[in-house]
Amino acid sequence: MDIREIGDISDFELEVKDWWVNARYRELKKAIALNKQKYVVEIGCGSAQNLFLIDRDYPHLRLLGVDDKCGEVSYSWLPDRIEIIPDINRKLFSADVYLLMDVIEHIENDAEFLSMIVEQAKHRARFFVSVPAFPVLWSQRDEELGHYRRYTKLSLRKTCAKAGITIERCYYKYSFLFPL
Repeated sequence: MDIREIGDISDFELEVKDWWVNARYRELKKAIALNKQKYVVEIGCGSAQNLFLIDRDYPHLRLLGVDDKCGEVSYSWLPDRIEIIPDINRKLFSADVYLLMDVIEHIENDAEFLSMIVEQAKHRARFFVSVPAFPVLWSQRDEELGHYRRYTKLSLRKTCAKAGITIERCYYKYSFLFPL
């Protein structure tokens, strides 16, 4: 769900049970050993469902969410220890892990945006990026959500390389559904 679709706690409860939210979270846990990290920042955290799930499973982590629309949402379902801020500032540049989950498609100049974060992040910070794939699937829904693009593996690799991110794994999740 997009942050514009979250109205109250009942919407959040539905979102936290959503198959896509949970599939993406499982991929994050496979990709990064969160139990060995100390500080995770989610940029474009939306309703903060990812931070909620991480806090549930890894309560030792310091968690920070950043979303420029955070003033439009009540975060009453989150533990007080999870901080949500409206803009990128120095506070987040000491993180071990940066999450950009279904975010950069909303940014007009995605490579420049990523570069700004990478340049200020501490050395050896990890990034987990998920994006909508297959430009051929572009729809009215993408426009409603404010997407600028969908990605192929190649276009995401190029964007990340421009920003200085070394990719460990890049793949299509659930691409087997594409023919349907």
